[in-house]
Amino acid sequence: MIQPSFFNFLAKLEVNNSKQWFDQNRRDYELDVKKPFEDLVEALGNEISKFDNEITTDYRKNIFRINRDIRFAKDKTPYKTNRGAAYSPLGKKDAGAPGYYVELGINKCYLAGGAWCPSLDHLFKIRQEIHYNSAEFNSLANDPVFIKNLGGIQGKKAIKIPKEIAEWVSSSNYIMNKEFYFIKEFDVELVFKPDFVACIAEWLRSGYEMNRFLRRAMSEI
Repeated sequence: MIQPSFFNFLAKLEVNNSKQWFDQNRRDYELDVKKPFEDLVEALGNEISKFDNEITTDYRKNIFRINRDIRFAKDKTPYKTNRGAAYSPLGKKDAGAPGYYVELGINKCYLAGGAWCPSLDHLFKIRQEIHYNSAEFNSLANDPVFIKNLGGIQGKKAIKIPKEIAEWVSSSNYIMNKEFYFIKEFDVELVFKPDFVACIAEWLRSGYEMNRFLRRAMSEI
């Protein structure tokens, strides 16, 4: 699905990041980048749905725009030099929901998942769920396949937490986390292999049980 021309276009875009250049090369963008990425996102969504039927498989709801939001940015270049897609129950509009993310760019290719930057309310619920079900969470976080494929749980740590839940730290060191995500970078050469979709789907499968735990936690009343 993805050919070297995909990254070649993005590399040219980095050097010529203007609306005028993009408009002049829009046909190449649609043929070499837009359509191949749509096909990839649709195929990967179908694979993910085999083990996680809560995500949307509509690529139109998954793919982020190539346009950058420059309203409050110092960098006013109008376009991203990567393509990204999020898989969750509501797709890209549900960025706070534990799901999956894939990004292909000229500087980095990676996939990710989990709960990135949860709200204070969701953070409390996650911590509470970890405290009440620490054995289950610790088992998921320390699962050898999860760690091998996705590197384990990552995220910023709190310097201190509310004193009313301070005792929860004894349940799990992860109580100190402010985020609960996993991430895996991969070499661009993998993108061109015939089994690329199957490969990253299998990696993401390793994160399903963690996502399920986090979704359960965030939905608790």
